[in-house]
Amino acid sequence: MPYYLESDNRELLGKLRFTQVCAECGSPLEALYDIDKHLPYLVCSKVHGHEGIGKPNKKEDNSYEGGLRQMVQVEREHGFDKARQLTQYQGVTSLTRPQAIEILETIWPDAPAPDKLAAAILCSSYGLNPLAGHVFLIPFKDKSGQKTWARVWGIKAKRLLASRKGGYSYLDMTPRLMTEKEQIKVWGEVDQNNLCYMTHLADMQTGAEVYGYGKWPKSQIPYGTDKGNSQANMASIRSESQALDRLRPAEMPTGFAIADEQYIEGEGREVDVSTGEIIEQPAKSEPSPASPESTPEPLEQETKPMPPADTVSMPWPLKETLRKIKWQETTAKGWLLARKWPNLTANQSLEEMLMVITSEQRETFNKEIENRLKGV
Repeated sequence: MPYYLESDNRELLGKLRFTQVCAECGSPLEALYDIDKHLPYLVCSKVHGHEGIGKPNKKEDNSYEGGLRQMVQVEREHGFDKARQLTQYQGVTSLTRPQAIEILETIWPDAPAPDKLAAAILCSSYGLNPLAGHVFLIPFKDKSGQKTWARVWGIKAKRLLASRKGGYSYLDMTPRLMTEKEQIKVWGEVDQNNLCYMTHLADMQTGAEVYGYGKWPKSQIPYGTDKGNSQANMASIRSESQALDRLRPAEMPTGFAIADEQYIEGEGREVDVSTGEIIEQPAKSEPSPASPESTPEPLEQETKPMPPADTVSMPWPLKETLRKIKWQETTAKGWLLARKWPNLTANQSLEEMLMVITSEQRETFNKEIENRLKGV
């Protein structure tokens, strides 16, 4: 079915023709004019009977020029020496785990070893590259003032994984602001405190359609507003992220927050660890003499070597203890995989599994081993 414009707006017609594609097959659009209705319309250039138009997903850029753009960005953010050291990995989308760890060690040398390992596993398992802005380790201070880190992957990495499964398109001019009627339909009421966005996606192979919804507090200023970021962009990213999760549930890794890689810096700022988003702190008035405020100290740069995996949060020597309870490494791996915890795969070693699971999950594993030791 043709897509009619609401008015004879030739400028909008030209824009839609070159930015949208057929929602069913992804073919370019053809612009025509209906003399009876006095309105322009768009149809699929391949099959006029196809219905709907949509914005195509961006393709993966593995060209030499794309690799050069990566290194220019690395040099801008991390300096010439690091960029030169990592030149061999520019444009690579099939990193091995050691290669990914080398990149992460070079860019974020003081990040905790478990976070670097988890990020390396994500890169090697899903064909991602930190140099392409796919994965980030963000240092920040929590509310108690302690230094901690957030594991984040960029929204364009999520788009990339979704596109590898097949083409998809953005329907209904989304991501966009939700109308009041749409909010009532989804949540039963209009949200007065948040900016609400929606994303409507369609799988070009199966025709399946999904919706994603995202909110951003109207009272909260996101980081990077001086660089073009906005509340609308953050709500849009959240809605798109949820839609991509629903479109490709089996392809999306867990355990990493999502963020817009254009505005990631993070050090010394407040980070929402549930989303990976950096929150701009409101400007504070000058402190009065009666109530002085101390200036936050800069974060110390500590380089921590990767610890031996056999000693990661284990209250006893792992290999020796497994021998005592007559467990092979494959037995322990099988027990962990049976829990179906996120980020665990069969090709990981036992030590790697114990480094990427949470402290609570590791404690569950410890209790299982301790209970078996009591019976020895």
